[in-house]
Amino acid sequence: MIKKLLMILLLCNVAFAEAKRPVFHPIQTLDWNFFADTFEWKNKLCSCQVEDTNLQQAGFEISFFEPIALIDISATPWQFPSIGISLSKSLGRKQGSTRNSGAMTSAFRYTHFIIYPIFSVINLVTDYICFERLSVLTFGFMAEVNPAHNNDYIAAFLNPHKLLFALATPACILDCAASTIDDSMNSLYFCAGCWQPLSTNTGWTDGGQPLTEAGTLAVRLLDNMHSTYSLSKSSNASFSSLTTNASLKNSMCNETYFPLVLKTQYKLQQAYPVTWDATTIGAMRISWADFKMGNDKGEDITFWLWRKRDQCAGAYKCESTFAGFK
Repeated sequence: MIKKLLMILLLCNVAFAEAKRPVFHPIQTLDWNFFADTFEWKNKLCSCQVEDTNLQQAGFEISFFEPIALIDISATPWQFPSIGISLSKSLGRKQGSTRNSGAMTSAFRYTHFIIYPIFSVINLVTDYICFERLSVLTFGFMAEVNPAHNNDYIAAFLNPHKLLFALATPACILDCAASTIDDSMNSLYFCAGCWQPLSTNTGWTDGGQPLTEAGTLAVRLLDNMHSTYSLSKSSNASFSSLTTNASLKNSMCNETYFPLVLKTQYKLQQAYPVTWDATTIGAMRISWADFKMGNDKGEDITFWLWRKRDQCAGAYKCESTFAGFK
């Protein structure tokens, strides 16, 4: 019922038009220069096996980023800033907060993953270049229904290995430098660059700069969705480090499962309350976050999620990542 209501509002494009909500204003809030600058036609031949045969289909290698979803971060439960909708607050969840106790600061926020592959929604799909195929707006994750989101004990029980990530925080300095200068280091999968380590799946952060805190929550969400096969490997991301050069199965012919977030596969772009450029996960805040909140206090933030695809155009098996969410 909620899905149908959202689609009606989207088609009408009336209810919250003046608020510049990303769902109703994708043209104005998306970083189209980023899409154009990162689209690469490599003019290299490639091939993929035709399903259920021994034949090979020829194509050309291409690489691009596409917007596939919106990630909402809100202090208010059941509030969706990307859409401008707030459901009843009496559905069993408390208001998020920011706490200051001496030198310690902490904040709690709710996260939502709203699947919204705009290219498919506006029917900009072809058989040759495989953009995301799901053509409806729907919810992929809502923190309010996840018992681990506001409970450290449940989160630790479900992901005990993440408790060790906090011990590896010093290594995140390398990821911070790499993210700011060039791109994230996938091998340091427990880090989010200059932001916070991925040591928990809860909605608690250390407080501080609202955008970097929201970015940390967004990366935690992506990591969680990779571990549950809600997201997959769609790029030729590597797992290289300073000492090893670990290659992963390429994704030129189809997406593959990978249980950890591949940070180089994604870019976050602020879409609400202020629209800004796409940024590398973990980049130093001065390069993208400072002075980008306007008059907002940081209680409602929305990111566009850009995902990279490396594929053999013309031979790639075009399927939706989110087929199970229809």
